[in-house]
Amino acid sequence: MAYTLRQAVIKTGLTKSTIQRYFQDPPLNSRQPEVNKEKDRNTEWTLTDDDMEILWQIKIYQSLGLRRPDVIKILSKSTMERQKELDKAISSLEQKIEEAKVYSTTKLIGNVKAISSNEMTDVMAEIVKTVKSEYHRIEDLNIYKNQFTDLDDINSDKYLLSIASLYGKIDAIDNECQSLIKKVDDLVYKVCKEKVTRLDSIKEGIMDLDIPYENKEYLLEVTRIYFNGIKDDSNELSKITLNILGFAKNGLKTTSYEVQNEVSKIWKYYDEIGYNHIGISFLLQVFIKFFSSDEIKRKLDDGNDKGFAWFMARSIEIYLLER
Repeated sequence: MAYTLRQAVIKTGLTKSTIQRYFQDPPLNSRQPEVNKEKDRNTEWTLTDDDMEILWQIKIYQSLGLRRPDVIKILSKSTMERQKELDKAISSLEQKIEEAKVYSTTKLIGNVKAISSNEMTDVMAEIVKTVKSEYHRIEDLNIYKNQFTDLDDINSDKYLLSIASLYGKIDAIDNECQSLIKKVDDLVYKVCKEKVTRLDSIKEGIMDLDIPYENKEYLLEVTRIYFNGIKDDSNELSKITLNILGFAKNGLKTTSYEVQNEVSKIWKYYDEIGYNHIGISFLLQVFIKFFSSDEIKRKLDDGNDKGFAWFMARSIEIYLLER
C-alpha cells in the first residue's frame, strides 16, 4: 500500500522534517521514497508499508528518549538485534511501573500547606504532560509488539473537503462543521493523544490540501473553534485534587469514602475520553510516582514527607489496590 508523506505524519505523529531527514541520510537513504511526479503542485513522496514500519520503529526509539545518532545506529542493526533492544526497553519500563507503587502506610495528614487554585493547576498541567508522555511510550511499544499489523489508512481528507465545501454557506461554529472536524480529530487521535499534536497535524493537513486559500482559512477557523471547546485536562484534574486537599485539611483518611470518591472521578475522566482500563491504571500509577517525587513535595509541601503530595499519592494507590 502507498502512503503520502502527510499520511505518514498523521499516522506516526512524526514531523515531516523528521521523516525526510531520516530517509535522506544513511542507512535509510537507499530506501528514499520515489517522487510522485504525476501532480502539478509540489511533488510528494510515496511511502510503502515497509517504509511505514521503519517510521514506527523511529517513533518508538524517540519515545524512549534516544537521540537521532543512537536511533540511526540501531536501524543499522539486524531485525533480531533491534528486537532485543526493544525487549530491554520494555522490561525497563515495566520495572519502573512496579517501582511507582509506593507508600504502604495509612496515616492522617498532619499540617497541610494551603495551595491556591492556580498553583494546583500549574502542578496538574505538569503532571498531565508527564502522564500522557509516559502512556504514549507504552502505547508505542505495544504497537511494535503487534508487529505493526494495524496500518489502516487514516484518510481525513474527505471530511476536511466536506467542511471546505461549506465555505460561504454556514458559520464555522455550525454543528455540521463541528461534527465533521470531530471525525477528523477522532482519526488523528488514534496516533496523537496530545491536544497540541493533534491540532498541528490537522492544520498541516489543511495546508496541504489543493483548495483555494479562502477555504483553508475557513477550515482553520472551524478547527480553532473545535479545539477551543475541548476540555482542559489540567483544569479538570486540578478541581479534583483541590477537593481532595480540602478533605485532607479536614482530617479525613485516605481510605475515606469522600476521598476515594474523588479519586474515582479521575478514573471516570480518563474512561470518558477513551483510555482502556489497563491504560487508566498505568496513568494513575504515574500520578502516584509523580506526587511521591521530591520535586512535587517541594512545590506543594515545602519538602514535607507527610504533606498533601503524600496524601494524594496514597489516596490513588488505595483506589487502585481496591479495584
